[in-house]
Amino acid sequence: MRVVPSLEMGGVEKTLISLLPRLKERGFEVKVCTLYRKDILAREMEKKGIPVINIGMRARLDVDIKYLKGIFYLKQWMMKEGFHIVHTHLYRANTPGRIAARLARIPIVVANEHNVDEWKNFFQRSVDRALSRITDRIIAVSERVKKFYVEEVGIPPGRITVLYNGVDLGRFDKKVNVMEKRKELGLPLNSIIVGSVGRLHPQKNYFNFIKAVSLIVKKFSRVHFVLVGGGPLKERLKRFSRTLGLEEKISFLGERRDIEEIYPVMDIFALSSDREGFPITILEAMACGLPVVATRVGGVEEEVEEGKTAFLVPPANSEALAEAIAKLLSSPSLRREMGKRGKERVKLFTIEKMVERTENLYKELLREKCPLIQ
Repeated sequence: MRVVPSLEMGGVEKTLISLLPRLKERGFEVKVCTLYRKDILAREMEKKGIPVINIGMRARLDVDIKYLKGIFYLKQWMMKEGFHIVHTHLYRANTPGRIAARLARIPIVVANEHNVDEWKNFFQRSVDRALSRITDRIIAVSERVKKFYVEEVGIPPGRITVLYNGVDLGRFDKKVNVMEKRKELGLPLNSIIVGSVGRLHPQKNYFNFIKAVSLIVKKFSRVHFVLVGGGPLKERLKRFSRTLGLEEKISFLGERRDIEEIYPVMDIFALSSDREGFPITILEAMACGLPVVATRVGGVEEEVEEGKTAFLVPPANSEALAEAIAKLLSSPSLRREMGKRGKERVKLFTIEKMVERTENLYKELLREKCPLIQ
């Protein structure tokens, strides 16, 4: 059973959509538990034959009677289903999910850490340390995430395995009529398109992206920008772009289910995040042959070859971000060459490799903990 807070349109959730059906094909009986709400991807998960149950816990993490009742209900459901493995994701599920799994005497408990979570306070880091003692394996999505949890949180390195995210290359290997798609999206046909994909959330620092746009348009007239994704900052970002006089230069496309047709209309992919683990959007962009400009955060340096498939810049530095994008705007040949190398680079991070490594990890743990079912 995979335990997640919800199934919204985030990188973790989109990866599970690709990963879990493939694990099912390899003989695992897979179910998903959402703690707070099912959200937009639940139906897609169920269409792929993966049952989704919602516990209906409260989203806040205040430890009171309601929260404890939620853990008790989750424990009862785990016991009823008789899982061999419970695998949790993200802080809001890692905490109650692991407690419930141990109370239910689940043989194998795995937790995923997806980010360099510098926002965690002393109490939250203490909880992570305590729960690591009842966790059979912690998966970090990059070496940088592992380093953070070893050095800043205090988890023994032997408990943490690095398992990179993977992308479904087949999904992004399709012919798209770029001009027709641009017309459909209301984008200019003859402009260079710089795009970013991700939730409109503080972590992504799209305010910095928009500041970079304001610098770029002073030097380049034939360029347009797109932001793909929904989230709590959408209206604030729109207002900010209007304040800078950029409403005609930036298109907010919202959440899209046809993202494999959106990347091909772009010429450059940009990521302006303040923190990341191992962003799936960079893998998707490279799979579509796009050159990348990204902030040097988390495991981004492990994904790309700096100077060959991507330019990396410091976070929260709009001038550096604008300068790197301008290099690519000025050189079609550089865009093509970096995109071509990126398409080769991404073959290191396929969903098939992620499935194989996940299966090997599960089988290793099963041999240790449940030898009779091998």
